Amino acid sequence: MARFLLVPLWQGSSSARGLRLQAGAEAIGSDLPPRSTSGVDVPPGAGSDLGTGLARASTILAVRDSVRIALTSTTEPVLTVGGGRSAALGGIDRVLAQRGTPLVVVIAADPGSAAVPVTAEDGSVSADEAFLSLLGEALPPALTPAHPLAPERIVVVDARGDEQAQGSRAAGVPLADASSVVERRAAELGADGCYIAVDLPVLDPEDFTGGELVPFGPSTAQLTDAVDRIAAILPVRGASLTGFAPAGPADVTESMSTVLRVVGSLTRALDRS
Repeated sequence: MARFLLVPLWQGSSSARGLRLQAGAEAIGSDLPPRSTSGVDVPPGAGSDLGTGLARASTILAVRDSVRIALTSTTEPVLTVGGGRSAALGGIDRVLAQRGTPLVVVIAADPGSAAVPVTAEDGSVSADEAFLSLLGEALPPALTPAHPLAPERIVVVDARGDEQAQGSRAAGVPLADASSVVERRAAELGADGCYIAVDLPVLDPEDFTGGELVPFGPSTAQLTDAVDRIAAILPVRGASLTGFAPAGPADVTESMSTVLRVVGSLTRALDRS
């Protein structure tokens, strides 16, 4: 059975509302089964750049390493609940360290940036640096996993057809095509499992109000269906859910049923592995 790891990491978000990510992760955590849920402490301060030029590098690295340690206590598949997207790095590292050839499936509103260099002026770790690190090109180098991915092993799911993804090393694919692309990559590369990273603002504002909203995203049903289809192709060895940044209690109340539907789909995917 899947377990849950709560990682309320806000450091690294480029949003002025980044602190809301901590509140969002904790709100989700309050609805998870206590016996199956553990957590990682996140330092209260922003952290330092460690001379790397990457804002908050010390906190991001410390939390990633704490997640790695926390995950050694279980052999079961784990759903990491963030926080910002860099909360997923420790869980992805765990899957990459396992035997076999896993894929990493990134589903986000702006995933095209996952495959191009960082341009954020404040040095924040958004999808850019967090997922670029999976390719072995991280700043600082300490973010690089022990087993970096070839670009073709990252399936960047770009539900809005982000032009940034066009021609990039891990070009984005529409959500509707995600399962067919995963199936094709699995056949081509001999993949035997995957990690699914879902960032909640991928959802259309009609379904989700607790994050950086971008119009014309998928419905909750479309997102959960895509997760189900991917899980029918490859065992899901780990997953993450990030990006819940409610403005206040009303946002939590309005969005939580949607959030828990996505939690349920990822949990089912992990449980069938």
